[in-house]
Amino acid sequence: ALEGRPASSFEFSFYVHGGTVVDMLLSACPRRGTPDSDDAISGAMFFGLDLTERKALSNANMVRLAAEAASQAKTEQLSFLCYEIKDPLHQVMANVERLEQGALDGEQAELVGTTQQCCTQLLKILNDVVDLSKLEEGQLQIEESEFDMA
Repeated sequence: ALEGRPASSFEFSFYVHGGTVVDMLLSACPRRGTPDSDDAISGAMFFGLDLTERKALSNANMVRLAAEAASQAKTEQLSFLCYEIKDPLHQVMANVERLEQGALDGEQAELVGTTQQCCTQLLKILNDVVDLSKLEEGQLQIEESEFDMA
């Protein structure tokens, strides 16, 4: 600053009593003008700015953005996986329905029925996961429908 250059700024961190870290921005610029000479450098002016809170907010914002991006990626991956599982599941359900139409003994009919129930439960779970994914993405559409509570 005393060499007549424009303002210089330095960012640094230091520890204060108790181990707390303080981030500072220190700016220095020449002080010009005295009663004797208008253009001569008569000293330097220093300005300090505590950046600790600003940096903490910036870091918190970066963490929040990273968490949102990770959540979005998880939601998209879950939705994709559910659709990938649903296609073969529909094929299994169609094959089980064909088996039900054939001549089955008691044990075979029970196995086919159990398989059909398991497939239906799995399909409901997959649909619920897809609905949750849509809800997180803001794409869930609510439908109105009448039903009987009796």
